[in-house]
Amino acid sequence: MDDKLNDVPTSFDISDDESKTDTEDSSESEKSIREETNFDKKKVYIKPINEYNTKKKVFDFLRSFFKIILIIILLLVLLTGLAFYNSGSFLPFVSVASDSMSPNINQDDTVYYVDNNNTNVDSYGGVVAKHDATEENFGMKGDVIIFYPNGDTDETPIIHRAIKYVDEGDEWTYNVSSDYLTFENCSYTQNCPAPNEGFITLGDANDNYDQISGISRPVKEEWIIGVGRFTMPTITDAFDD
Repeated sequence: MDDKLNDVPTSFDISDDESKTDTEDSSESEKSIREETNFDKKKVYIKPINEYNTKKKVFDFLRSFFKIILIIILLLVLLTGLAFYNSGSFLPFVSVASDSMSPNINQDDTVYYVDNNNTNVDSYGGVVAKHDATEENFGMKGDVIIFYPNGDTDETPIIHRAIKYVDEGDEWTYNVSSDYLTFENCSYTQNCPAPNEGFITLGDANDNYDQISGISRPVKEEWIIGVGRFTMPTITDAFDD
């Protein structure tokens, strides 16, 4: 009996296969736990990165947008300043209220002008009249002038073409085109002889000189606001055919 008990093993050896299996199971379990933990960490970590990138992109876009707007404003200020400087007038733009100068200047056009004392022209009022002109201005010879009729600053300024300079007492009807005269005889014509020195003026689309139709006496240089240079493009021009 004692011999048989002594034969019972007091310890057991774990086989290599069993040990390996347990080790692999343990490794797989640990790996799974690490992956789950890393995944959770990534989910928590990635979200604020994306929010930060989105905010940064929006900020960069707004910064670029406002830079462009600022550049445009500065350019407009610069161009406006140059326009004012070149014109010699604080507001060198007029809006045309009638079609008396069509088709060269149309109603609602905006005309840029320069002060007639800033034209660098050595003539009366700094204006080149049609009879003395060699170059065209707004489709025809002769400067287009903006002036107060009869020098009345309470009246709406007129924008018409200077045709001829006349001295006080000139019988000017004999020295201009008869196409715009009702009577060629000075005796039957208003403002002839000329009551003062100045310019005989005419709207390109009108049938009579301003001095005949009663718009104004011959235009004195002190009545002149400026000399038109060109029409300004408007937003509606972009939609015209």
